[in-house]
Amino acid sequence: MARPTSPIRRSPAAPMGRAASRLQQAIAPEAASERLQKALASAGIGSRREMEEWIAEGRVQVNGETATIGSKVGPRDVVKVSGRRVYLRFDEKPPAS
Repeated sequence: MARPTSPIRRSPAAPMGRAASRLQQAIAPEAASERLQKALASAGIGSRREMEEWIAEGRVQVNGETATIGSKVGPRDVVKVSGRRVYLRFDEKPPAS
């Protein structure tokens, strides 16, 4: 007995469900990480040198742990400065031509 074909067809461009989108995020290649002091300076919090001082003083946390100078952060990391969460932007860099 043959199965009847479903009248509903999903195109490849159709939006995915929550589970499928999370799976795709989990298996996607990790975005490029950036040095913490550079990411904080790019966010406009202060100069890169000033951010290095704050990191050395222990005022910056990444994922609940005190950060160290040269730590790398990515889009999934939670960064806090003096107990307040900071949202960082990570722009995709175009390939060098």
